Amino acid sequence: MTAHEPDPASGATSPLPTGTVTFLRTDVEGSMVLTRALGERWDDLNGRHVALIRAAVDAHRGTVVRTEGDAVFAAFQEAGAAVAAAVAAQRSLQAHAWPEDATIRVRMGVHSGEAHRAGDDYGGIEVSRAARVAAVGHGGQIILSGPTYELTADGLPAGTTARDLGLFVLKDVPRPERLYQLDVPGLPAEFPPVRAGRTTVGNLEPRLTTFVGRDDQVEALRAMLDDARLVTITGAGGIGKTSVATETARAVEAHYADGAWFVPLATIEDPADVKALVARTIGLFDGTSRSAVETLPAFLSERSMLLVLDNFEHVIDAAASVADLVRVSPRSRVVVTSRAPLRVSGEHEMPMAPLGVQGEDAAARRLFVERARAVRPGWDPGADGPVVDEICAQVDGLPLGIELAAARVSLLPLAAIRDRLTARLPLPGSGSRDVPARQRTLEGAVAWSRDLLSPRLQRAFDRLSVFEGSFDADQAGPVMGDPGEGLRDASLDSLDDLAELAGQSLIERFPAEEGDSTHIREKIL
Repeated sequence: MTAHEPDPASGATSPLPTGTVTFLRTDVEGSMVLTRALGERWDDLNGRHVALIRAAVDAHRGTVVRTEGDAVFAAFQEAGAAVAAAVAAQRSLQAHAWPEDATIRVRMGVHSGEAHRAGDDYGGIEVSRAARVAAVGHGGQIILSGPTYELTADGLPAGTTARDLGLFVLKDVPRPERLYQLDVPGLPAEFPPVRAGRTTVGNLEPRLTTFVGRDDQVEALRAMLDDARLVTITGAGGIGKTSVATETARAVEAHYADGAWFVPLATIEDPADVKALVARTIGLFDGTSRSAVETLPAFLSERSMLLVLDNFEHVIDAAASVADLVRVSPRSRVVVTSRAPLRVSGEHEMPMAPLGVQGEDAAARRLFVERARAVRPGWDPGADGPVVDEICAQVDGLPLGIELAAARVSLLPLAAIRDRLTARLPLPGSGSRDVPARQRTLEGAVAWSRDLLSPRLQRAFDRLSVFEGSFDADQAGPVMGDPGEGLRDASLDSLDDLAELAGQSLIERFPAEEGDSTHIREKIL
C-alpha cells in the first residue's frame, strides 16, 4: 500500500481535500485469475494499469490516496472532476494494447460524501460506501452513487449519460443506495445486473391464479412500451384488460428504477381525484405548504416508473391529467385499462379481442379447464369438450364469463350450464367475494358499462338487444331512431351512436363479408 503519494509535478505531498469529497474506487475484474495465469507477468501489467488510472486522476486535479494491489483509491474536491477522471481512465484502459491473454478490465465506483480524515488517509462510512459502490460493478463499468449523480447531473462529461439502475442494498450500508451507470460513447454500455440486491419498489401483488391465453398480448404490450409512453388497453368488461396489464407490469418492473405501481381507479368517483390517488399510491402525501397533487409533477419528472391506471372508463374526464403526467416524466410509462380510449396526444391504443373458442387447444377451453379444476381438482371435460366450446362461445369468449361458468361445474353438469346460457338465464351462485360486485356476474359487468352511458346511448343500447347475435349497421337505424326525438337524419345519428357504443366496447365491429354493402357488422357482447 502506498498512502498519500507525492505530487509528480512538485515532488511534494498533495493535500487531501476536505469537506464534501468525491471518492473514486477502482479494481481489476478477475485479478486473482489473472495473477495465477500470468505469474510474474502480472506485476508489470498491473503496474501499467495503475499508471493509466493515476495519470487520469492527476489530469483532473485529484489525489491518489493509496493503492492496494490492483485497487486504486483517489479523492477529488469536485464531483465533476472525479467523474471526468473515471471516464478518461476507462478510455485509456480500453485503448491500451494489452496482451491477447491478459486484457485488463477495471470496475469503477464514484461516491460523494463528507470526508473524515484519518492521518494521511480517510475513514468513516462514506469511504465504505464508496468501496461498496465500486464492488457491485463489472469490468469496464462506471457506477455513480446517488449523491454523486445529484452533484453532476447537469454537468456530466460531454456525450455521456447516466442511466438510473434503481435502489440496491449494499453490504454493511445502513440504507438502500440509488445507483447510476455512466454510459460513455465508444465504450461498452451493456453489462450484467449489478452484484447487489434490488430493493422491492412498487405495489404489485403476486398472481394467485394461472395466466392462460394472453401471452401474445403481454409480449405485444411489452414491445409497445419500448417506444410508447402511454398505452391504453381497451375492450369489453371482463375481457382481461387488467390481467394483461398487471402481468406485463410484473414482467417489466425490473426495467424501471422506481418500480411498477397499480392504481385502482374504481375506488374513486370524481375525475378530479385521479392525481391525488396516484400520488398516495406512490407514497406522496400532503405537506404543510404544498399538497401531494402539487408535488406530483416534480416528483415524477426525475423518476422512472410504470403506472397501471386501472378502470379508467368511469373517470374519463381525467384524461388530460394523465396526459400531463406522461409529459413531465419521459422515463416513465403509463398503461391505462379502459373500455374507451382516452383520446389524448401520444396515446397508443391496444384493443383486446375475446379468447379463441374453437378447438381442443383453444385458449378459451384451456382457461375453462384450469378454472374448473380450482373447484373440482382433477376435473376433465372428456368427451364433453365441444360442450365447453359452446359455453365459451355463449359468453363471447370473455375470460370473466368463462371463469364464472367454469366455477359452476361444482353445481351443474356442463349441459345444464350451456342450456341456461342459451336461454339467457342467470347461472346460480355468484363469483368470488373478494372482487367488486361488477365482476361477480356477467350481468354486473355489462351493467357497469351501461350505467356510464348517457341516457340517449343507454336507450340505443337497450334497443339493440332485439337482435339475435349480430346485425348490419343499416338495420340499426329503424330500431334506434325515434321520430319523437326530432332527429334530422336518423341514419346518420344511428351511425354516430353505433360508433360511440363501439368506442365504449359495448358492441364489436366485425369485418364486412364479401358483397356486404354496409361494410360494418356489429355484435352485442
